[in-house]
Amino acid sequence: MPSASLTSTGTTAQLRPRTPPPTRPAAPIAPALVTLPGVSAHVIRAAVTGGALDVPENVDQVGWWTGGAGVTSRSGTIVLAGHVDSARQGLGAFAALREVPVGAHVRLTGGGWSRSFVVTGRRSYSKSAGLPSSLYAQGVGLRLVLITCTGAFDPVKRSYEDNLVVYATPV
Repeated sequence: MPSASLTSTGTTAQLRPRTPPPTRPAAPIAPALVTLPGVSAHVIRAAVTGGALDVPENVDQVGWWTGGAGVTSRSGTIVLAGHVDSARQGLGAFAALREVPVGAHVRLTGGGWSRSFVVTGRRSYSKSAGLPSSLYAQGVGLRLVLITCTGAFDPVKRSYEDNLVVYATPV
């Protein structure tokens, strides 16, 4: 079963699927900005390279999986992944994601479009077990998945033990 984890080493992180999710043939409109309580971050494209989703090195940016849905999509999963922090750069764009409650509103903008979502759930996944492949599903109703690190920090591995996944649906 495909799975993934967001790992951090210094200022870089990668979402590492054991089997890369399929890429959508269409080119949906990329989000340019994500805003929610405590978070306002520019979004850049993040492709799967060598089986890993490239998360921006700049902790102030968030990566959008280009194989997923976009701002104007009617279905599928919009996947955004970002850093919680970095030893060199400080707090990351998704540092406040740990505190965002169910019911909070998320806004994506891009390409002259704006889309609002409401947080419906949150869950932590052990990096050793990986993220479920269902996070990348495109044959589902439109949803937003936000991913960052959480849990205890392992100073030897220079990585957090878990991933936090926040789920949201269109308003």
